[in-house]
Amino acid sequence: MILNTLIKKSEISERSEYSQDEIVKILVAKGNNTTFVNPHSYLILRGQTNLLDIFDYILSDGILVTKLLNILLNVNRQRLSFDFSSLAKQVLESASKNGLSVYFIGASESAIEKFIMTIKIKYQNIILKGFRNGYFNNKEELNLSIREIVQMKPDIVIVGMGSGKQEEYINELLMSNYKGATFTCGAFIEQSSEKLEFYPSLINKFHLRWLFRIYHQPSLLSRYIFRYPLFVLIFFYDYYQLRKSGK
Repeated sequence: MILNTLIKKSEISERSEYSQDEIVKILVAKGNNTTFVNPHSYLILRGQTNLLDIFDYILSDGILVTKLLNILLNVNRQRLSFDFSSLAKQVLESASKNGLSVYFIGASESAIEKFIMTIKIKYQNIILKGFRNGYFNNKEELNLSIREIVQMKPDIVIVGMGSGKQEEYINELLMSNYKGATFTCGAFIEQSSEKLEFYPSLINKFHLRWLFRIYHQPSLLSRYIFRYPLFVLIFFYDYYQLRKSGK
C-alpha cells in the first residue's frame, strides 16, 4: 500500500530528527534514491507501487500531504520537495562544494538548455556530466540514454519526467547497474528554465504554491478542482484500510 510505504520511507523528514542540511547529506550519499509524493502523484503511483520499492526515501512534496500525515499520525514531518523552495538548492550546493558530478534529464529541449545555462552561471564549480530532454521517440532511444548515463558514472542523476515516468526511468537506470544517487524532480527543470527561484517568498511562506502554479499554468486548474478532493477521499480510505490491517 502506497500510504504505508510513504509513512515508512518519509521518517527522515521528521523535524526533531534531522536538519535539512543533514537530510541532504544523507540523500546525496552514493546509492540512495529519492522520490517525492504530492496529491497528484499519490493517485498515479497508488496503482504502481512496485515502482517505489527501489526508493530509499519517499518524501512529502506538498503541504496537503504533509498536513494529513502529521494530523493522522501525530507526527511532525516537514514538506520536502526538489525545487528551490526546498531541497534543490542544498543538493546542488552540496554537489558543487564536494565535487560531485550531476546529470539532468527532463523537460523539453529548449527548457533544459535554458535551465543548464542558468545552473552553470549560479553554480560555476558544479561538475556537469551531461543533460538531455525527457522525451523519447522509442524504447531504443530511452535505453541508449540509460547506457550513456551508466557509462558516464555521474554521482547524482536528477530526473524530471512527471509522476510515474520518472520513477520508471530510475528503476530501469538502477537495473542497468547505475550506482550513484538519484532524485525525481517533477516539473522543476521546466519551472526553473526561466528563473531558479520559481516561487516568490510570500507564496512559499503562506503555502500558496498551488495557486501560483495555476496562475502560471491555467491548464492545472482541473487538477486542483477534481483530483485534489479525490486525493483526500482516497487518502482517508487508505488510512482506514491501514488502521484496519493493524500495520
